[in-house]
Amino acid sequence: MIESLIWHLNNFFKSEKLLFLPASITMSFVIGVLSIILFIPLLKKIGMVDNPSERRAHKNPTIRGGGIAFVIAFIFTFCFIAFFSNGRNISFLILIPVSILGIVSFGDDIKGMPILIRLLVHLF
Repeated sequence: MIESLIWHLNNFFKSEKLLFLPASITMSFVIGVLSIILFIPLLKKIGMVDNPSERRAHKNPTIRGGGIAFVIAFIFTFCFIAFFSNGRNISFLILIPVSILGIVSFGDDIKGMPILIRLLVHLF
């Protein structure tokens, strides 16, 4: 078992796969920043602004829905890694819960959702 792990680590550091890490981090960062830059004006325009009130912790108007930029960055980065993995085992099953979590969270930002639904989605 240890020999197998050492062999895999050795092959990882000897190959071009090591370039995936900085490329993936850079791509995720760039897509995240661009998504935020594109979405903030759109979210303001459609009125997804949370104004301060007694029930809110913030003191200034805050944009709702910005978390979708992180979900988009994750999905694009994951697909990038999967595409360039040359047929290695990359599980697309991770995209299902991330997508569901992103949809529920964005839906909560749009209309609000019961706490029980949000809790169940976040736990599972």
